[in-house]
Amino acid sequence: MRRSSTLAIWLTLIMLLMVSAAAVFFMFQRYRELEEDLRQAALLADEKKAASEATRGHLLSDVAVRQAALDAASATRDTLAAESELSVQQLQDLESSLAQSETSLTEAQAALLGLSLQLFIISPADGATVPPQQRLDIIATARAEAGLDTMLLTVNGQELARLPADGQTTLTAQADWIPPGEGTFVINGEVLSLDGQATTASVTVNAAYASPEAREAALNRQMQEEVTELRFPAPATIAADVMPELAQPDGDALHRLLLTGRQADDEQTIADEAFALQALDLLFSDAGLRTYLDSVASSDLRAFYDLDSGSLTLYEPVEPDGAFGRWSGIDQLTHDLQNERFGLNEMDIAALDDDARIALRALVEGDATFLEYLALQGEMFSAEELAEITVGLSESATDVSAALPITLQETFEFAYMAGVPFVKFLYDLDGFDTVDGAWSELPASSEHIIHPERYLARDVPAPVALNPLENILGQGWRLADTDVFGEFLLRQQLGQQPLTAEAIDQAATGWGGGRYAVYHNVAEALPVLVIRLAWDNAEHEREFSALYADYLQRRFGGAEQATAGGGRCWLADGAGCLFKAGGDSLIVRAPTLELATAVAEVQINMSQS
Repeated sequence: MRRSSTLAIWLTLIMLLMVSAAAVFFMFQRYRELEEDLRQAALLADEKKAASEATRGHLLSDVAVRQAALDAASATRDTLAAESELSVQQLQDLESSLAQSETSLTEAQAALLGLSLQLFIISPADGATVPPQQRLDIIATARAEAGLDTMLLTVNGQELARLPADGQTTLTAQADWIPPGEGTFVINGEVLSLDGQATTASVTVNAAYASPEAREAALNRQMQEEVTELRFPAPATIAADVMPELAQPDGDALHRLLLTGRQADDEQTIADEAFALQALDLLFSDAGLRTYLDSVASSDLRAFYDLDSGSLTLYEPVEPDGAFGRWSGIDQLTHDLQNERFGLNEMDIAALDDDARIALRALVEGDATFLEYLALQGEMFSAEELAEITVGLSESATDVSAALPITLQETFEFAYMAGVPFVKFLYDLDGFDTVDGAWSELPASSEHIIHPERYLARDVPAPVALNPLENILGQGWRLADTDVFGEFLLRQQLGQQPLTAEAIDQAATGWGGGRYAVYHNVAEALPVLVIRLAWDNAEHEREFSALYADYLQRRFGGAEQATAGGGRCWLADGAGCLFKAGGDSLIVRAPTLELATAVAEVQINMSQS
């Protein structure tokens, strides 16, 4: 029995523990549920608070609006009260106006007619800011119950477009306009209906650049378009197509090629050319030629020849900035156009003889510089901009060529001082059509540039040949240089003696062709020089020989000595001789009289064979 009681007690205790555990579990579960209920209640409370705040804000806003409405109503009430005080006077005024019923009725009918004719400028908007030098679309629309007759669009009083409507009741028109510069412009429209009624509408726009850089770019573009149109007149659509396609030739390479006929120089070429120029009395050392190649031929130095004053200004090019930059850019722009239209970069300039190359360079630079001159004479630049260009020329002027020997200065400057008058001579005949003809049939010699009338007469230089002299001269002699001896080179040589300009002109005019050759021997101090000149007629040959004899006498000094073959020679620093070879003049210089005579005999025999 005792054991059974103990067991019963344990069972009871176990049951109590299980009941307690179950109670604890249920209490814990309930606690979690209560905690979740509290969290949900808090969220709901927050939402209600937010909604309440929003509602409160809306209510406050509504109250403010209502208050404003009350204030406005109060003001309206005060206004109405004030107006009511005037009602009696207004009624009296109305009775007075009714007494003029016939006039009022006419005015009302006119007003109704006005409402039946309407015009609106849709674009641009009134007060808009637009960029200058860029196309602007002007769009206007009109309506007339009686039908439209015409629409007229003007800008600052100048007619832009006049459009017939052919009785349509509605018309929408579009016209292109380019603001010419900065400023304020009034665009006005006027329409006329078939029943004779008219109405107008207008808008005002302000043309202004977005930035100084945009202004400069637009002005430079405008200048390029104007120069292109001036040089190659064409419809605007064609000109607009041409500009983006312009090739960009290498200015420095072209500059050097036109000056020297070479893209690059080696030591032997420089030495031979300097030796030849010394033999021709045009240079006294190769140092001058090297300076010329370094300071002028290897740079993009530019020049402006003023036809009015006859003055030449050399200047360094600048970036297109301001009026002077835009104006100086005409030079490169023209070369671009020359390349585009005439294939300048495709010409085999190196294959030309020196005299033909001098003539081509005169056409190239004369064309570009003449355009610069015309730009200053026209309306491309304002008075203020012209003054800026003058200052720019003065400040950018350089005397880089002043250090050169005079003959090399003249060679560089010939393209401008003779090229510009040559182009102007052609331009004065029939504008740029005649100048374009010179590009189709290039001037063949410096004579053509100096005497444009000889170019127009197609006075082609006669081919002049020289017999080789290696067999006569013997061992150690070699040909250093040979080329065409043109009229410009002849004038340069004559100018080395104190001869008047009139005398030089008389002696050189009538040149018909020429060639020179210079031979060098390292063992001899003096060269052998041969020059053969052809003439247009015997009279020109006689005039030249008379003057050149004086030249040789001044150059060599001493008494004149006759030689076999009818030569006239002077002896001092070697021998200088003048011969007649058929109708040509033959000039020979050599270390000795005997060698000069032998050389002349070879050339004269050639002319007689």
